[in-house]
Amino acid sequence: MHKIRFATLFVWLLALVSANQNLLAQQTVTYSVSFSGNWTTASTPGGVVGSAHFTTIAGASHTSSASYWRAGSSATSGLESLAELGSTSGFLSEIRASNQYLETISASVSGGGTGTASFTVRVSKTHPLITLASMIGPSPDWFVGLSGTSLLGNDQNWRESVSINLYPYDAGTENGNTFSLNNTDTTPRGVIHSIRGRTPFSNVRMARITFTCNDCDTTPTLPPTLPPPVADPPTITAIERPSGAASVTNANSVSWIVSFSESVRNVSADDFTVFGTTASVTSISGSGSSYTATVSGGNLASLNASISLGLSSGQNIENSSGTKLSTTLPTTNQSYSIDNRGPRVISVTPRQATSSPFTLSISFNESLQAGALSGSGDVSSTAASISTPRGSGLTYSVVVTPRNSDTASSIPISVRAGAGLDFAGNASAGYQTTIDFRPGDTPVDPDPETDDPQDPEPEPDDPDESDPDEPDPEPDPPSPQNPEPSAAGIVRVNALSPNGIYHLGDRIEVAVQFDMPVSVTGSPTLELKFAEGSQLAAYERHMAPTILVFGYMVAAGDSTEDLAYIGTDSLALAGGSIIGENSAAANLKLPEPGEQGSLSATSAIVTTGRANAVPSFESETIEDRSFYMGVPIDPIVLPSATGGDFSLTYEISPALPEGLDLDTTKNHITGTSTVFMDATTFTWTATDADGDSARLMFRMTILEKRPLVFDGIADIDDRVFIQNDVIEPIALPSASGGVGELTYALTPALPAGLSVDIGAGQITGTPTVELARTEYTWRVVDEFDGDRAITFALTVLLDQQPMFAADAIVDDRIFKQDAMIEPISLPRASGGNGYLHYELSPDLPEGLYLDEAQLVISGSPTSAQMGTKYVWSVVDQDRDTASIEFSIEVVEVDELMFKIQLENSNFEYIQSSAINPIQLSMAQGGYGEYAYSLLPALPDGLTLDAAHKISGTPTQPMSATTYTWQATDFFGDTVAFEFTITIVMDEFPSFGENAIVPAMSFIEDSGIMTFSLPRAMGGNGELQHSLQPELPPGLSLDTDAFTIRGTPTAAFDRTEFTWQVTDIDGDMDTVQFMLSVDADLQPQFDASAVSFEKTFTQYSEIETLSLPGATGGNGELTFALTPPLVEGLTLAINERTI
Repeated sequence: MHKIRFATLFVWLLALVSANQNLLAQQTVTYSVSFSGNWTTASTPGGVVGSAHFTTIAGASHTSSASYWRAGSSATSGLESLAELGSTSGFLSEIRASNQYLETISASVSGGGTGTASFTVRVSKTHPLITLASMIGPSPDWFVGLSGTSLLGNDQNWRESVSINLYPYDAGTENGNTFSLNNTDTTPRGVIHSIRGRTPFSNVRMARITFTCNDCDTTPTLPPTLPPPVADPPTITAIERPSGAASVTNANSVSWIVSFSESVRNVSADDFTVFGTTASVTSISGSGSSYTATVSGGNLASLNASISLGLSSGQNIENSSGTKLSTTLPTTNQSYSIDNRGPRVISVTPRQATSSPFTLSISFNESLQAGALSGSGDVSSTAASISTPRGSGLTYSVVVTPRNSDTASSIPISVRAGAGLDFAGNASAGYQTTIDFRPGDTPVDPDPETDDPQDPEPEPDDPDESDPDEPDPEPDPPSPQNPEPSAAGIVRVNALSPNGIYHLGDRIEVAVQFDMPVSVTGSPTLELKFAEGSQLAAYERHMAPTILVFGYMVAAGDSTEDLAYIGTDSLALAGGSIIGENSAAANLKLPEPGEQGSLSATSAIVTTGRANAVPSFESETIEDRSFYMGVPIDPIVLPSATGGDFSLTYEISPALPEGLDLDTTKNHITGTSTVFMDATTFTWTATDADGDSARLMFRMTILEKRPLVFDGIADIDDRVFIQNDVIEPIALPSASGGVGELTYALTPALPAGLSVDIGAGQITGTPTVELARTEYTWRVVDEFDGDRAITFALTVLLDQQPMFAADAIVDDRIFKQDAMIEPISLPRASGGNGYLHYELSPDLPEGLYLDEAQLVISGSPTSAQMGTKYVWSVVDQDRDTASIEFSIEVVEVDELMFKIQLENSNFEYIQSSAINPIQLSMAQGGYGEYAYSLLPALPDGLTLDAAHKISGTPTQPMSATTYTWQATDFFGDTVAFEFTITIVMDEFPSFGENAIVPAMSFIEDSGIMTFSLPRAMGGNGELQHSLQPELPPGLSLDTDAFTIRGTPTAAFDRTEFTWQVTDIDGDMDTVQFMLSVDADLQPQFDASAVSFEKTFTQYSEIETLSLPGATGGNGELTFALTPPLVEGLTLAINERTI
C-alpha cells in the first residue's frame, strides 16, 4: 500500500510540474483599465454643478486578507480625506502599510463629470482583488469605487473583460446633501453606505470602469489537485418569490427569498443588484441561511419589463469561516414580470362587413383575467345591437346586428374602459372604432399596415415613436380567411432596450412574441447580424406567457446601423425546445428581415462595437465679452468640438439677447443688441447622436449708454505732506458711463518726488521739496467729448522731528498678578510735524490699561508675563518717531507662608541652663528674597543665628514674653507667627530633712508589707525619681505611688539602696536605706521530743505535762496546740505546759 501511495504522489508531482509550465505565465497578468464618468442630469436629476469632476483614482491590487474600505464599516482616515477633499496620500499610505498589495493605483481623471482615465494594473493569483475610490467633487464625502472586486472567475481563470457600473457611496464622515465642501463632521461618525437612488442621485450609474486583460491565456491548463479538496464556498441555492406572490404584478415593491447552502453573514442591500430596472434593493431581513430582499424605487412604478435579482460585483457575503460566497447564481432564480400599463385593444376585425349579423373579433395586446368582457355593456354600439362577448385571454368575439340591415352605414363600436383586468391587476383602456357596413358588397381587406384612423392609441412602426420600455403589441389575430395553425408561431420581434446607440459592454434585450403562450427548455439563441459577422443572443427569461427575452452584450467590433437578425431561421433551439400551450413544437420562422414585425422594422438599434466616444472641446475656451446697447458687436467665434458618436449638433443657452443672432453655418454670434443685459452665463453645447455632450461656458454683458460720472465719491480730500516722507497713496476715482474709452489727466505737474499712475488711478511717492498749498484737477474725457473734473489741494511742509526730554525715563517694573499696581506715568514729547500720536507696544498684560488722555498705565494684571520690553513711542504726522524703552514683568505669586510651624509655641527655660535650640521656619511662596525679623529682643544669653536658630544660656529670669517671627517678600507681603519664652530661676529638689527609710529585712517567698518611699519637693520643672540598684527578684517599685511591694523569691544580701530625685536642669537629692532577704528556714522540735498518749480520769487533777521546745525557723517561733483541750485543762503557752 505504501508503494501505491508513493507512486500516486510521484505521478501527481509530474503532472503538477507539467501544468505549472503553462500556469507560471498566468500567475501575474496586466489589465488595461478605462474609467468613464457619467455625471449628467440623468444621474443627478437636480442638475450638474459647474465644477463637477472626479478626483484622482487611488487604490491597489491586493490579497483577500486586506480590506481598505467596505460598505457597513467606518471609513479610515485615509478614505475620509479622499472622500472629503480628494486627497489620496493618506489612503495610499494605509494600503502600503498593510503589506497586502501587489501594485498601487493612482490615475488622474480629466474632463469634468464625464471625464475619463486610462491606466494599467497588475494582478496575481495571490493578489486578484481590486479596491479603488475617486471623490465625487465637490461633495461632502461622496465617492465612487470598488471594494475587493476579483478579476478571477469562478473557475480560477482570469476574466478577459469586465465592465462595472459605479454608483455613489457616502463615507459617513461629513454632513451635507448638496454638492459642496467644508461641511460639518457627522456626529456620531457613521458608516460607509450606498446612496444610489437617494437625493440628489438617481439610479443611473455615476461612472463605469472596464478591465481588459492584456496577456490572459483563455484556456489555461489547470494543475491537478491533491485530495482532500478545499472546503466548498457557500452558494445561493434558490432565489424565489415569497409563497403566494404573483409572478406578474404592478406592485411598487417586490421581494425575493434568497436561500443559501449554509449560514452566512455580512448580508446587506449593497450585495445585490436588480436586473431590468433602475429600482434597487432597499432592505434586507433574515439571518442564517435565509434572507428576504425587498426592491422598490427607481422606475418600478412605471416599468413594463421582467426583473430579476442577482449579486453585485462587490458583494461581501461569507460563511462563519470567512469563505467568500460563490458568485454562481442558482438554477432556481425566479423573476417578476412588472406590468404597470392596462391592457388595450390592438385590433377589431373585420373592418368591413357585408352581411347582417356579422361576427366581430376583438384582440388585446395582452391576456385578460377570467371574467373579462362578460357583461352585456362591455361592448356597445349606438347603431347596432351587440351580443354578450365571448372568449378569453387575448381574443374575444361579439355578434353585431345593425339596426338597418339593408342600408350601408358606419357602425360605431365602443369597448368600455375597465371591461377587463390583466394578470397584474391593471384595468383595460376604453376603445372606440367604426365598422364600415356595406350589405351585399364584396369585402375589401384593409391595408394590413394601416392603423384604424379612429384608433386613439395607434401602434406606429416608426421606431422613434414606439415606447422603449414596452414590447410592441401583438399583431392582429389571424382572420377567418387565414385560419390559425396548430403550432405556435412568431408574430413580432422587437427590442426591449430603448432605441438608440449602444457601445462596447452595453446590454441589449430582444423580445420574440408568439401567438400563444409557450414554454422553453434549454438555451435557445437568436443570431444577430452585424457589419462584420454575427453574434448569438442567449435566451434569458419569459417576459409574458407569449414573449421570450434574449439578451446580448455588445462586444468589440459589433457595429451596425440597424440591428437585425440574419434571416427567418435565426432562432435556434441549441439543444432546447419551445413548445406552445397546445403541446406542439413552435414554428420558429421569424418575420422576414425588414418586413412588418421584424426586429429591424420595429426597432432602431445602432451599435458601435467600441467604447462610447464623448465629444470634447479639448483646450478651447470662449472669452467673456461686454458690449454696448446699439453698438454692433465684434463677432464671437464659437469653437467646434471633436470626437463623439456620429454627427454633432450645437446649441447655445439661454437664448441670446434681442438683436444678437447665432449663425449656425459658421457658429458665430453677430448683431447689435437692443436691450440691456447683466452679466449672463451662456453655455455652448455640442451633443453627439447618443446624447453625450461637451460644454463651454462664457459670460456676456450688454451695457447701457450712461452719463459720464465719477464712481463713488464727488471729491478728493485736500492733503498735507512732509518733505522726504513717503506719502499715503491718494486714490483718484475712476469714472463710469460715457461712450467708448475714457481718458484721464491730472494738472498741474506734481512737486518733485511725487508721480501719478493714470492706469491705477493713484498718486504716490516721496516729496523732496517744500510746496505751498496748490490746487490740482483730476479730469476724465470719453470718446464723445464728455468731460468731468474734481479739484483738490496739496501742501508739502518742512520735516521736524519729535523728541522726549533728556531726563524722561520709565523705570522697569515687576508687578504681582491680580494685585492693583502703582500707576506709571509715561512722558510726553515735543516737536515733530502736526499732531503727535503716542503708541505703546506690545500690548499691555491683561488687566492693565493705558489712559491715552492722561498717558498713565494702571489696573490689576490678571495673568503672568515674563519680563517684556515695552516701547513708548511718539509719531508725528510724517511718521517721524522717538521712543523710550522699559520692561514690565508680571509674576504669579504663591501665597507667602512658612514652610513649617513650631510644634510648641510656649518655651520655658531655666536661668543659667543651656536651652534646647528653637529652629525658626524658612518662608516659601511670595516673590523675591525674604527679609526676616524677630521682635522683641531676646533675653541676655540667647542669640538668633543666620540659620534662624535661637540658642544659648539665659542669664536672667524673665516672665512669659511673646515674640513675633516675620518674613517679608519683594512686594512687601508679610507672614508671621508668635511664640512665648519664659526664663525661670534655678531651684533644687529636696526630700526634706526628716526623710528616712528604715532598714528592711524580708523572708524569701513571704509577701512583704507594702512600704512607701518619700516624695521630693522644689526643683525646676517635672521631677524624675529613680531607685538604684535593682530590687531583689519578686519586689517592684510603683513609680506613681512611690511604694515597694511584692514577694521576694530569693535570698538577697543586705544592700544599700539610693532613692534619687532629679529636676529638669539636672539638680538632685537622695535618700539611702538598707534591704535584705533571708532564706526561708524550717523550725524543728528537739530531737528528744516523742509522741505520747495520756489517759486521765474525769474530775481528777492531772500531773503537769511539759511540751517539747523547737529550734530553727525564721525569726521568733510561735507555738500552737490543736485541737482545743477538754474543759478543765489549760495550756501555758510560754511555759509550754498543760
